[in-house]
This record gives sequence, structure tokens and C-alpha cells, in this order.
Amino acid sequence: MEPLSIDKVYLAGETIVCPRKNDALLGGVYQLGRSDTEVDPETTEEILRRCETLVPAVKGAKTRYSSVGIRPGRIGGARVELEWCRRNVKGSRFPVIHNYGHGAKGIAQHWGCAEEVVKLAKQAFSLRPKL
Repeated sequence: MEPLSIDKVYLAGETIVCPRKNDALLGGVYQLGRSDTEVDPETTEEILRRCETLVPAVKGAKTRYSSVGIRPGRIGGARVELEWCRRNVKGSRFPVIHNYGHGAKGIAQHWGCAEEVVKLAKQAFSLRPKL
């Protein structure tokens, strides 16, 4: 079989087909409250069927492995923000950039969130006194 020629991320609802360097990631499901990390063969087959419908080029591709990823989310969406913390009562402030809680959509949001983190880091270090 020829290598997959997928050059962009496809996302529809819970279904994602994401090209990587030597393969493609196929997923996913949204199962609120589930924390079991055992692969469910029925869920795997459902994912494959949805991915084949979304991107016909994946039909018949060899599955290298299956795994389960727990993707914690937050009500209201991801937290991406700058917070200034103190080491102690008299201590200096230091920046903490929060970037978590993306849930199942993290793969689709990561570029935008990374760009926001860069902006926040530039902001934090431009406000920080030079030593």
C-alpha cells in the first residue's frame, strides 16, 4: 500500500485525521467522565469508520497501534492567561503562563494557543525588570 497523502488536518465533530511525519493520527471520541485507559475495539472500529468517511484516503491503511488519551477539559474552555505570582511575602514577582484544559479539541487549538502563549511571554518579559 502506498503511503497516505494527507497534507492537512481534517476535523468534523469528534472525528479527526491529523497528518504526522511518518503516519497519521485518527481519532476521536468524547466520553464525558470516562477515565478508563483500556482500548475498546468497538470504539476503535467506530473511529476508523468515521475517519474513512471524512477522508477516504485512510480506508485500508494499516493501523500501527491504538491507544487511549485522557484529555481534561474545563467548563468555559481552555485557560490561556498570564498570572503574576510571588515567591513569598517580600519576594519578587514571577510570571506563570497557564495553558491547559483544552479537552478533546487540543489538537485543533494548539497552534492558536501557542501563539497566545508567545504573546503573553513577550508581554511578561517586557514588563520584568532587567537584572
